[in-house]
Amino acid sequence: MKQATAANLAVLFAALAWMALFSGATLLIADPRPGTPSAEIEATRHLALAIECAGYLLILCSIWLSGHSFVAARWRSILAMLACLVAFGVQIYFG
Repeated sequence: MKQATAANLAVLFAALAWMALFSGATLLIADPRPGTPSAEIEATRHLALAIECAGYLLILCSIWLSGHSFVAARWRSILAMLACLVAFGVQIYFG
């Protein structure tokens, strides 16, 4: 894979990770309606955790691709790495 392509993918994965982590966190915070079956609440919780795990996996892939493409596309690599670190920090601080 060319390093410029890896840098572009790193930025894309960082943006997707932000969306996945935000979606997973909002699903976990949501308050279910009274009378919602516990099985449905548990299924929603599992879905939210799966989305968050996908977000963390995207962060790891983006950081790896950023390191791989650092020599050829320095600024995109730094941008993707900062986006991942900020997303991880926000998730740790608020989650």
